[in-house]
This record gives sequence, C-alpha cells and structure tokens, in this order.
Amino acid sequence: MVYDALRMRYRYLPLQRDPQRQPITALQDYPQLCGLGQPAAPAAPVPVITPQELHALLGSGQPPRLIDVREPNEWDIVRIEGADLLPKARALASLGQGPLADREQPYVICCKGGSRSREVVEAMLAAGYHNVRNLHGGVLAWVRDVAPDQPRY
Repeated sequence: MVYDALRMRYRYLPLQRDPQRQPITALQDYPQLCGLGQPAAPAAPVPVITPQELHALLGSGQPPRLIDVREPNEWDIVRIEGADLLPKARALASLGQGPLADREQPYVICCKGGSRSREVVEAMLAAGYHNVRNLHGGVLAWVRDVAPDQPRY
C-alpha cells in the first residue's frame, strides 16, 4: 500500500510470491535485534540518609553541608532551611570549587525526589569526595516526614 498524503489517496501495489523463496519460520537473533542482549548493569548503590537522620544531624554541633540541586523555581516553592541552592548542571560543572571545594567535608545532596541528587552524588564520589550522601526521597520525603507544614509540589 502506498499513501499519498498530499492528495489523500491510497494505492495498492499487487505483489506476487517468489516461487524460489526460502520460507521464514522464526526470527533470527530476536533478542539481539530487540536490544535484549546483556542486561544493563545495576546502578551502584550510593550512600543515603533519611529525612529523620538529616533532621537530627542538622540540629547537631557538626551539621553536613546541605546542597540542593533543584532549579530556582523549585527552590522558591519549598526548601530545607540551611540548604544552599546549586542547580544540578552547575554542581556537576563546579566539582572541587565554590561550595563544593572541600572534598573532605560531609555533604548531603538533595533534589525533589532523589534522582538528580543521586547523579550528583555519583559524580562527587567519582571525583574523590569521601563523605557525601543522597537525601533518600528528596525534598518531598523531607516535607512528608519532617516538615508537613511546608508546601508540596
């Protein structure tokens, strides 16, 4: 069948069977064809901290440096008191400098739900940071478990 979109017409082309053909009875290399070869390696676990653990640490004498990697419009809706805003792209570009200069300092990285912050934590660990954790569940978990009076989005 041929479809002419300009004229809004279909045309059928008759085809004849080739008498010399080899019949196809199964797909060859089906898993490879569909990209089902080797399963993807599971993501390496990153150190995490729960909202309750972070709340206790923030009230201690030696709180970690809290970095929020969300965008400014998300930050304006709700934030964890004491956090520094450093959007993900800037955080990844500024490893070893600015707010992320000290590789030995304890850091907790957060975002809305934990995905963006996980990427930043993975990059920080690969760059030689030793004491960095991802806020499990992100700011949404913080609001749910620690600060239910704050807005959700």
